[in-house]
Amino acid sequence: MALTTGGGLYVGSKERTDTAARPFEVSAPQIENILDNAIHQTGIAVDDRRFSSRGSSTALTPARASVNYNDGWGRASTVLTVRRVDVTDPSLTDLITCPPEGSSPYEECTTRPGDRVVKGYTDAGRAGGVKKWVVTMVSTKGYLIEIATSNVKASPGDRRGEAPQGRNPRLGTPKLRLMAAFVESSFTREGAPNKFGTTLYGSESDSGDFVAIIKYLLPKRFQVVSQGEVGASGHVVVKEGSSPERTYIEVTRTASEPEGQVRNLPHGIKVGTQELPGREPGVVQFKAHAQWPNYMSISVSAYNATSPKSGKAAPKPMITMDELTNIAADGVWHVARSVMTPATKTDPGAAPKTRGRFGLFHSWAPTP
Repeated sequence: MALTTGGGLYVGSKERTDTAARPFEVSAPQIENILDNAIHQTGIAVDDRRFSSRGSSTALTPARASVNYNDGWGRASTVLTVRRVDVTDPSLTDLITCPPEGSSPYEECTTRPGDRVVKGYTDAGRAGGVKKWVVTMVSTKGYLIEIATSNVKASPGDRRGEAPQGRNPRLGTPKLRLMAAFVESSFTREGAPNKFGTTLYGSESDSGDFVAIIKYLLPKRFQVVSQGEVGASGHVVVKEGSSPERTYIEVTRTASEPEGQVRNLPHGIKVGTQELPGREPGVVQFKAHAQWPNYMSISVSAYNATSPKSGKAAPKPMITMDELTNIAADGVWHVARSVMTPATKTDPGAAPKTRGRFGLFHSWAPTP
């Protein structure tokens, strides 16, 4: 069965006035950069990219970016569409629900809380061998996100209808879901992209995003007095007003499982919290550890000290366990890039960095 869309999304024509009132502002270059970065998060090296993009300044108009590229196995195309929605609209449930097996138009359909991936064919049908795989996500931030990938030449200048040699798209189900999580994390609840998802890989070669994201997520009452970042981790020391008390907060991307008091949050996020003794007398560690269904794990710890090895600098950490949990479980960590380490530095005599190069940053993409 062919997969057909209207305007790039599997949505009906019904519009809601509350959706129309939601702010939405994203430029064509921003949505293009988000798609470019999302593809590179998957770890697939692509080249000869040919982009087309359209921004949006209203909730009633979706933003769209498409790219035709060589994925190492041949030509492929990927299309990203983002629009604002009212997440309470019951019709959205159909977009992330698999139809009954006996009447499904898809070869394969899988769901997780908040998203669906379907595999089928384009309008050319089975005879053309043009496969189309699509992830659809309903974000709790108020976005409907769709990413469609196809194993066919689809840009101006290519020969229309050329057979894709029977291969599958390289962006399988785990990678499509990873890309959707990246896109969702690139937008704020207020209807605009954040700076993390729209900054191209390689454009800021001397810094990562961990400290910037910690500061972005910190409760507004705190002032940062010192900070540091290395690899896939970062830390800040904070104070509150004129108080002499200090709290050290660190964030690390990790491969471990949440421990302590473990509970499940919406969209399949697992969170564990612990209160542990520090190394020095009177020092306490608050720890919140979040793990996503795609196995990305973020651990956030706070100490009532100026470092994990320092003496007590406050009766207890000045940030609460709930606040730490909110930081650990925020999806913006999907777009966090790591500081370049000596092991990943490129040859100083090499050619200048091009858009989307992965050499400066760690990739934690799942395998297909």
